[in-house]
Amino acid sequence: QPLPDGASLLLTIDFLNYNNGFSGGWKWGQTFDVEGTAVYTTNGGSLWELSDLPDSTRVIIKSRIFNNSTGIAAAAYNYIIPSNVNLINYIDELYRKRDYTQIPYALIGYVRGAQTGGFILNTSDAGITWNTITALPDSFSYITGAYFLDENIGFIIAPTDSLTHILKTSDGGISWQIKFTFPPNSSSRSIVFSSPLNGVAVGYNISTTEQGIIAVTNDGGENWSYQFIPEAGNLAAASFSDENTFYVTGLNFPNSYVFKSTNAGLDWFQTAFQSTEFFLDGINFLEGTDAGFVFGTTFQPSTQIFFIKTDDGGNSWSEPEFIFSFPDYLILGSKILDDNNLYLSGGNLAEQGLILKTSDAVLPVELDKLKQPVEYSLEQNYPNPFNPATTVRYQIPEISFVTIKVFDVLGKEIATLVNGEKPAGNYEVKFDGTNLPSGIYFYQLRAGSYVQTKKMLMIK
Repeated sequence: QPLPDGASLLLTIDFLNYNNGFSGGWKWGQTFDVEGTAVYTTNGGSLWELSDLPDSTRVIIKSRIFNNSTGIAAAAYNYIIPSNVNLINYIDELYRKRDYTQIPYALIGYVRGAQTGGFILNTSDAGITWNTITALPDSFSYITGAYFLDENIGFIIAPTDSLTHILKTSDGGISWQIKFTFPPNSSSRSIVFSSPLNGVAVGYNISTTEQGIIAVTNDGGENWSYQFIPEAGNLAAASFSDENTFYVTGLNFPNSYVFKSTNAGLDWFQTAFQSTEFFLDGINFLEGTDAGFVFGTTFQPSTQIFFIKTDDGGNSWSEPEFIFSFPDYLILGSKILDDNNLYLSGGNLAEQGLILKTSDAVLPVELDKLKQPVEYSLEQNYPNPFNPATTVRYQIPEISFVTIKVFDVLGKEIATLVNGEKPAGNYEVKFDGTNLPSGIYFYQLRAGSYVQTKKMLMIK
């Protein structure tokens, strides 16, 4: 898709709906220093325009746009411009050395010795303009990864000089608390949550030999445990298909792998994917299905973008599909809108950023999981009674603007679970009542002219 001048590498991409999207990363400044950049679209990417970012933004690392057009982004900033490190030369050197542990961090602009820090941005107009919420204390040198569950709850990965930490916010990014510290000689840049309770963060550890590390939480990020995956020298990316099923990519040069957990991150096994030809930059699964894909670049003879699909949860994988039009480009971000509509974002460092879209990806989703509903319905939440979280399932037979809100017995609105346009399909959404008292609550679905209300009971 056509992009304005002013983007070298777009690391993150997200969409509010089929029309409104945002992508962010970094560009080269006039004196070859690193500067943050971002673009937004209101028409499905037919036209992308530059977003307005705070001064001294070094890079947009991860972003999320929510149903009410608000959004949050994890970013880094330059203490001093220009940076005292030539990032392109540094990345070239890492590729020559085949230092595939450090390359992913260099691509997000993280270089020890550069005068940088981490800060959090927000938007109220789906990514057109961004403002600073807060900056991390100077003891944190960067933000290397992030995941935002909703407008209030989010997680970032932030290194100090000697250790890497996971921090949590419950107030929309204003304040942050350390919830987990990786063991020494470890780093991480990818974190995802499949539900308000279950999350994983992945990276590498080089205490003895290089090995992958996975940190796991099953209580909303309050407590974490970790384990090593010796077969993987570095675990670079993570995704999920349901609240208990996670996938992560691993690299132990020249071998690339995909590992899977079906019990919310407690145990892991290697899927059928293994290659000596491909560098896996990312992985993404269509939620609620066994369909997903890995993407990245070839090792030899030159860098070529590819993606490889699965329809059975990683038990088998398709032949690689190549995008030959962009040699020597990298792809680092992805967004699945549905089984056909996918976006990829990246660039080629020295020149222009890149956003690719397909409307015929044909992710091989099982037919029963694509079966379209013929009527509106709102199911009873499960479990019920619950403590403190429950799942609400609903279906809509045509594209509709959907809201699901939760009320107490006095009719006071407690939470908005859904607020946006949805295509026809079957959906589920989580409600977490951790901060609410026991009692009866009501949840209401509005879609078009359809309105349905049901009762649920929380017992603590």
